[in-house]
Amino acid sequence: MEALPVAPSLTQILEARRILRRVLPPTLLRTFPTLNRRLGGQVWLKLEAWQPTGSFKVRGALAWMAQRTPEERARGVVTASAGNHGLAVAFAAQVYGGIPATVFVPETAAPNKIRALEAWGVRCERKGRSYSEAHAAAMAFAASTGACYIHAYEDPWVVAGQGTIALGLLEELPEAEAVLVPVGGGGLIGGIALVFRALAPTSGSSACRLRPPQPWPLRCGTGGSMRITRLAPPWQTAWRGAWGPWPRIPTAGPGGR
Repeated sequence: MEALPVAPSLTQILEARRILRRVLPPTLLRTFPTLNRRLGGQVWLKLEAWQPTGSFKVRGALAWMAQRTPEERARGVVTASAGNHGLAVAFAAQVYGGIPATVFVPETAAPNKIRALEAWGVRCERKGRSYSEAHAAAMAFAASTGACYIHAYEDPWVVAGQGTIALGLLEELPEAEAVLVPVGGGGLIGGIALVFRALAPTSGSSACRLRPPQPWPLRCGTGGSMRITRLAPPWQTAWRGAWGPWPRIPTAGPGGR
């Protein structure tokens, strides 16, 4: 996989934060004493699952949608997703005036995910047996109809939206020594690493995947400030044992987006 031809700038990420502040509620940072004891340090979790669609993906979708011209919005938007990205696009389309949105999903997509997408008012198209085939069908749809295609991670504005998480982290926890980021396509770690490289070059950011089949390539030319690893004990053991009822524990501010 190749890096993005044009990675987002810090200016774009700051603009994305301005956009998101008008729409999204802040998400909290929480620390868990059980996890801290098992790891021998203080760990803070950014609760992006509390976003309106249940994941950080809504950040990138909103930042991207805000850049569309009236003519582009009239043509509609299209994407391929079987989950969080599709929900994020559906939410953003509604925020910006009910833009027509079509989401291509694999034929194997879970029925509950289809229902969730349709509840947001999008048109769902089942095509192909895999994400790659659904993506190809969505691209063909965009070419034939003029709809704007929004990629889940290979777009500078999508990456800029995800990178706003890092701005909040730096404001709320400037003393943080490292940030551990889960990796799928690379948009989240790309945006976060870009911010840390620009504003806190001495801090480390790490990407991780559970049971990765192979090393995961970078997407956005983030330089040498990030390393890629896999979760292993004691992380996995501590993580499994850390969850339970929400205790009355410290939070770091309102989340700062």
